[in-house]
Amino acid sequence: MELIHPLFKWLHIIAGITWIGLLYFFNWINGHFAATLDGDTKKKVVPELMPRALYWFRWGAAWTWITGIVLLLVVFYHGGLTFEDVESGFGTNALVMIAVTFLGVFLYDALYKSGLASNVRVVTITALF
Repeated sequence: MELIHPLFKWLHIIAGITWIGLLYFFNWINGHFAATLDGDTKKKVVPELMPRALYWFRWGAAWTWITGIVLLLVVFYHGGLTFEDVESGFGTNALVMIAVTFLGVFLYDALYKSGLASNVRVVTITALF
């Protein structure tokens, strides 16, 4: 257990850097570069470059999430940071953390699809709380 935490922490950091770095590449570098290419060059470059870049982008994102979930389990559940006795099993606070993590997405989605979405300040303040 002592080796799992630092191992997954560094895997999480490396995967996150890969994911965010490729996100910057797609948004700022590739978009401007692709706009400067003519049609024939684009037909040669894009089929070679994009599948490789998208492969690393997809797996960088996936491994960031996977290692993040493992770190949550190691630090909070097995590390005893769920504010309950570890021997009592999967506690109430652990369930609340999981519910907030996964159900929060749907709450934000409903908030931004509601009538409040037209007023940016109100929806931002509401989303923060």
